[in-house]
Amino acid sequence: ANAAPALPPGYEDQIWCPPGSCEMYTNPYGYVGARSSFSKCYDPSADQMTEGVWTGSLTDVVAPEGYVTPVDCTASEYSECDSDDDCSLAVDTETCECYVRSYFHPYDPCHGAPNCGSADQCPGGE
Repeated sequence: ANAAPALPPGYEDQIWCPPGSCEMYTNPYGYVGARSSFSKCYDPSADQMTEGVWTGSLTDVVAPEGYVTPVDCTASEYSECDSDDDCSLAVDTETCECYVRSYFHPYDPCHGAPNCGSADQCPGGE
């Protein structure tokens, strides 16, 4: 998985995950930051996401015994939107831009305001 680095090389060079986990990269808004902010360990058999342990040549961090360097998760292993109940479309009524919101990445199109309006205020909105 790739991310725009926010730390110099040597601090977060490699993620380590519990056995059976794959690496899940999630950054739908294009934020810049440390790789650890966006790369997580996901165990498909337990349907559980955990923080990875990051090692680098400039740190004294050592991966716990048994941890592995994970492969990237496939879409069949992890998806935030397995059904219509998991995700929904949201239209920001201030900008008329469309977003997908999910449990992992909630999006409030009303920016905290109650009853802010609906998508039909926007050109082509439904």
